[in-house]
Amino acid sequence: MTPTSELRGKQTGSFQDAAVEGLTYWTASNGLGQTGENGSFNFEPGEVVALYLGNELVTLTDAELYSTPMDALSVRSIVEPGQGHPHQALNVLRLLQTIDTTPDQRLITIPDSFHADRNGSVIGLNFAQDTDDFANSMEVSAILTEAGKQGVELVDRSVAAAHLKQTLEGLDNNVIDLRGTWVGASTYLERFGATPDASCVDVGPATWVIGEKDVFLYGSELNSDTNNGVTTCYSSLYSTQDTSDWPGVSKASRDGELGVEWLIADNGALDFDCGPECTLAELRGVINDWEETCLANDFYTYKNEGDIVNHNQDSDYCAESDQHNGPVVGYSEITYADRLGGDRVLRVKRDFFATFAPAPTAVRADSFVENGLSLDIVNRKEALAYTVDLTQGQWVEKVISSTDTQTVDGGTYTFPIDGASVALECAGGFNACTWEELNGSYVNGVGNTVQYIHVRGTSIINWVEGDTVGTLTRVE
Repeated sequence: MTPTSELRGKQTGSFQDAAVEGLTYWTASNGLGQTGENGSFNFEPGEVVALYLGNELVTLTDAELYSTPMDALSVRSIVEPGQGHPHQALNVLRLLQTIDTTPDQRLITIPDSFHADRNGSVIGLNFAQDTDDFANSMEVSAILTEAGKQGVELVDRSVAAAHLKQTLEGLDNNVIDLRGTWVGASTYLERFGATPDASCVDVGPATWVIGEKDVFLYGSELNSDTNNGVTTCYSSLYSTQDTSDWPGVSKASRDGELGVEWLIADNGALDFDCGPECTLAELRGVINDWEETCLANDFYTYKNEGDIVNHNQDSDYCAESDQHNGPVVGYSEITYADRLGGDRVLRVKRDFFATFAPAPTAVRADSFVENGLSLDIVNRKEALAYTVDLTQGQWVEKVISSTDTQTVDGGTYTFPIDGASVALECAGGFNACTWEELNGSYVNGVGNTVQYIHVRGTSIINWVEGDTVGTLTRVE
């Protein structure tokens, strides 16, 4: 369905980690500017906001009342190697908090030396990498020197995440209502950067019906098996699951669907410990979820140097006798974000497990190895039924790249006539596109990936190709 009225009119948003003052930003309706003392920027509903440190793109996200580095977390940045990294948002948090010139205030102030638009002071900075690699990069060292903090270490990752959480907890008007029906799917990778097995991509669907006090879940969940180093996935119906080991969860039937149900007070809504209303602090952040499990001593004798611990070992066995007590063998890191005006929730869980020295000593090494990444993508059912009629009116395009000193006029499009100039691949051709298609990624005529972003109920379609950002706005 297409709404009869669309969200329009300029608004003021705020980029928060506390409020960040002095970042260069761009929106199509405003052009280039600088975030104010409240992290403020001007936008129209449906636009994206691109934020820059010097001439390097720090983050790109849909513009909202409150935007944060966590919002940039996207499906493409997780499942397509080379297109991002799960630590991208953490790296932004750590760098901004480190170069802050007013650390004793509830405000992050960017040094004056970075204020000039496209001043060339920041070159080659790559947020899309592991936190340790990012912290040790020459580009970060150069930025710290420019900020007058040569030799200073970046703010610790856990401190940076806690800082954002504290900031979000103090904001007004930051509640998101999860009540309604959500449809999701899951993807599993053996580790970030690996190419997922076809059986492990978009496994589902699963449907959550979130009410005032309870949740009903039906459909399929993702499961995986690893044999001889090869991981394959399969789906299992929630209606066939043994719920005896799931605290507070029981079998249920609603409107002809078989599944499971639980009280929100016991287990939260979706995969979060909140609901039916959640705050930004609960839906945008990073959790280090340590799983302090152990292994039987005789298991160690089968370990070779560099082997990964079998994390499926029954931890109850370890508690039966002191002689079986073993070390911590793994932990999970969970990153989550809500997107697209509250129509999408993402959850990324990365599992890390210890490596061991050769038998018979089998002492745990200092390092942990990533051994699994799962991505859950959950969308509101209403959004999945939503379409945009491209043939209504004309679409004016505005474009910016990291080297442009002002907005570039990208021309005017009339669909379906000018459809060949756009990388969209809608099933309806260039007459109509679904919400999913307008938030998908496509390969254009020169082989580059173009990501589209659209917020339901607005007259704007955004796209990003590398560090170039464009916005198509409907005019009657």
